[in-house]
Amino acid sequence: MIKPYSRIVARASTKLGRISPAQPRIIKTIPRRIARVDLLPSLFRKALILLLPQLGHHGNCSERDDLISLRMTKALVGAGTAVKYQVLPGSTEATIYVVTANQDGTLTTSGTKSIAVNNYTDLDPILTTLFGDGDGGFTKFKYTWNTDAADGVWGNGGYEESTGPSWWIVSANDITTQATDKGLAKDGIDGWFTMQLGGNGVVTSRGETGSVNVTSEKKKDGWDIGTMTFSGTIPLMGILVNNNNQRQYVYQILKATDTELRLCAPEPGAGDWGTAWFWNFKRQKTE
Repeated sequence: MIKPYSRIVARASTKLGRISPAQPRIIKTIPRRIARVDLLPSLFRKALILLLPQLGHHGNCSERDDLISLRMTKALVGAGTAVKYQVLPGSTEATIYVVTANQDGTLTTSGTKSIAVNNYTDLDPILTTLFGDGDGGFTKFKYTWNTDAADGVWGNGGYEESTGPSWWIVSANDITTQATDKGLAKDGIDGWFTMQLGGNGVVTSRGETGSVNVTSEKKKDGWDIGTMTFSGTIPLMGILVNNNNQRQYVYQILKATDTELRLCAPEPGAGDWGTAWFWNFKRQKTE
């Protein structure tokens, strides 16, 4: 169990090793609102890349600019002259290095340094909704098909309008057949997945692991409450049937309570009342 605190402290050496001709630096003074790693380019305004190969969460950038890029697990997560990244519970250390693009087209790579994260602050409230243990901390939950749902466990309906399967509804009795037909036999009625914050925080009954990121970013007021993005794996039957059963990694959260989780994902290009897919899960606390 990970306890959140009132503020976040991240520390790093201001020396990342010699980088010529521009020498970026990491600011030790951390703003009160979020943990921030700032890269300040010299007057030469060289292109910089910050890599965090050990973390599994997304970041954001404070300014749109191609001069500096923030990367994590070798994936671009932001760009700007004042790059920001919020470390979430589940991660306690970030290993970083800077790559400078020189005027002659060559790249110079700094040595690696670690940032230790001791406390967390200004967390998105939806993290508590989905991962809160009820005692001020965070924990892991297990999800299975919601066999008590009146509108089935999986199916499709209208994007930004329906709150669950409404056009084509798959019942608990039929989900195993559907899963087997789609090559996901372990996603049937006995399927499950667990979620918690941090790297490899998602484990599935099909034997896959991955991570998940959740924000309060909504598509439509009054319809959804946030966005859930998986990496490395998908939830039960996390596919788009009409698109060659391609895996779906981004979902809108329609409902999240102590007992259930409802997700939705649109088919490509779908607008209001376009075809979307819906998932009804039951939540259980793990031991």
